[in-house]
Amino acid sequence: MARTAKMQFIELLVMKDDISRVIEYLGKQGCFAFQSDSVAQSLNKVHSSAPIDAMHQLDSGFGEEFDHLVEAKEIFQRLQEARAYLNIPEPAGLTASTGLPSERDYRDTRKMISVTEQFKREESELEQAHKRMESAYREALAFSNLQVPYSELDQVSFLSIRIGRVDPERLENLKFAVGEHGAIVALGEDKSRIIAVSSKKGRFSLDTELKKAGFVPIEIAKDFQGIPAEALDRLRQQTAKAQEAFEQVTAARRKFAETHGFIFQHLLCNFSVATQVLAVQENLESTMLVYRITGWVPERDATATVREIDDLAEGRVAIRLYKPDEVPGVQEGVEQVPVKLNHGEFVGSFE
Repeated sequence: MARTAKMQFIELLVMKDDISRVIEYLGKQGCFAFQSDSVAQSLNKVHSSAPIDAMHQLDSGFGEEFDHLVEAKEIFQRLQEARAYLNIPEPAGLTASTGLPSERDYRDTRKMISVTEQFKREESELEQAHKRMESAYREALAFSNLQVPYSELDQVSFLSIRIGRVDPERLENLKFAVGEHGAIVALGEDKSRIIAVSSKKGRFSLDTELKKAGFVPIEIAKDFQGIPAEALDRLRQQTAKAQEAFEQVTAARRKFAETHGFIFQHLLCNFSVATQVLAVQENLESTMLVYRITGWVPERDATATVREIDDLAEGRVAIRLYKPDEVPGVQEGVEQVPVKLNHGEFVGSFE
């Protein structure tokens, strides 16, 4: 059975060098509800103190650690792209070892991204090379049975001849449309190249139907007389070699993903934490030295939260606790005290 927990308001003034770790801690605890900006300003007007007043007199300054988080956000996006390309599953969730990325994480990630991008370039180049060779081989194969010079066909006085490409799926419709006014003959096994023949009188009708079918003419030299068998064999070998090279780099990419999948997921979790910390940190009141955090924690967790934050920041933090009726926003009806539900042990782990 779920039971509501009493809440307590907490205000933290955290040094710039400690803010990321404090936000990370609050996120991992999963029991802190941030206060809205408007209500925070209301509290600041009523319960002012020297450190808080000073915050409004100083310019905001984020520093190197903030820049590091901005870099982490960019790296996280690139990691996501690399993970998707490698077809590595997304992390199931954060683990006990998840935290803000270390310097080693930055080094490992740069290396992982570099290797992935190299795979991507090689795979793309080899795939395109294979497609070009395969297209050349199929086209050569399509015209391998032309046993007389093309000029002899082209000079037949009573015929109009067109040679080119057409979508194989449109071939039957094209044949039906041309009907008895001409002939459509497929070249090669894939039927994407054709010879279209009609009488000189019917050439306009033939050209109209060819245009409807998306026909693309192929320029053929007048002395062209088919493809020699030796040339066909050479093209076939080159096509097979290009396919083998592409398959090898694809296999290497899959092996890399298999052996480095866990590392990718670990790095994604850490850089995800950094991205979320940045999202929170960007919206906090701050000076060049101090950040201000306000929000709600369950009353039963307040003492432990205060102690652990103080230990985490090594005493470099100012902390104030308020009961709900001491918060101006609550008194004025501007803010509702958030509700924290206490569940059983099993349900609680999925809050």
